[in-house]
Amino acid sequence: MRSSSLTVLLRGLATLLLTTTVTLVAFLGILEAYVRLATPRPRINIVRNDGLRRLVEVEGTWTWTESPRGAEAYAGCLEAHGEAVPRVLVVGSSIAYGTDVGPEAPFTVRLMERAAARGEPWCLLNVAQPAMVGEQKLALARAHLGESGARVLLWEVWGEVGHFARVGDRAYLPTVGMHVDADGVPAIPWLPLAPGLHHGLLRWSRGWEYLSLRASAPRVVTLDARSPAEGIALAQAMAEVARAHDAVLLPVIATPLPASGTKILWKRQEPVHLAIASWLTGQGIAWVDLGGALEGEDILPLRADPCCHFSEAGHARVAEVLEVPLREALAAGEP
Repeated sequence: MRSSSLTVLLRGLATLLLTTTVTLVAFLGILEAYVRLATPRPRINIVRNDGLRRLVEVEGTWTWTESPRGAEAYAGCLEAHGEAVPRVLVVGSSIAYGTDVGPEAPFTVRLMERAAARGEPWCLLNVAQPAMVGEQKLALARAHLGESGARVLLWEVWGEVGHFARVGDRAYLPTVGMHVDADGVPAIPWLPLAPGLHHGLLRWSRGWEYLSLRASAPRVVTLDARSPAEGIALAQAMAEVARAHDAVLLPVIATPLPASGTKILWKRQEPVHLAIASWLTGQGIAWVDLGGALEGEDILPLRADPCCHFSEAGHARVAEVLEVPLREALAAGEP
């Protein structure tokens, strides 16, 4: 009797295990198909080493290249005006890169055009790339400022705090409050796995990646109390890099571009920017308040999206705003 009951119990457990396994495999299969066909985009920056971008380690930090257009514009400027022309190194994110506009439109190119038309040319080496945060900008500043001979380090300030964690051919930037594993990689909080197993599943399955990113996201995004301090530390490091190469640091604090209305209130939206601005002012370092310069203007023709990216007209306007501060920085950096 007992043997019969035990057999029934074991069969029941086996059936339950089989049913659970089949259900799980079916769910993951459906999820995998959905993610690969519908390509949903979780709210997180992911850089994939997919041919368009190439992950490269610079100064111990993962950075990437997406397009040589910044280098091409710089090379063309040097060819046109000679090696003795004043030079500027630009580090930044998708804003300085020129997301949503062609290679001839970013404000860095417009600045070179305006200077050439004035008869006082300067050349800008723009190494900004989409999704870059402070750690990438600082690494590229350290790598390129000395070798480029730039007299000014133009630092586009936007989304500075964060750390990219690499898994295979991709790197993730967790958002504030996102659950991560011991290696800083987004992970499912209610399904703890060894990092090696989790990372292997991320490499193999886009469905698992999507599930992990959605499940690890916080329900409510709150401001990270560490962020202002990290922003100030970054500003200090940027200033040290500029001093080490006898260059002038010119921070340009970017701004959100509202979907309606004309008033820009970046100070209320980004405490990191406010902390950086306060530190720069205290150190006597001149910086450009892009939001303040554009406040009161009709923003809609200047923006490419409700985030922070400029249209061609917007980049032309930014070049107008930056022309005088950049000329003053170059003059201050003369040997």
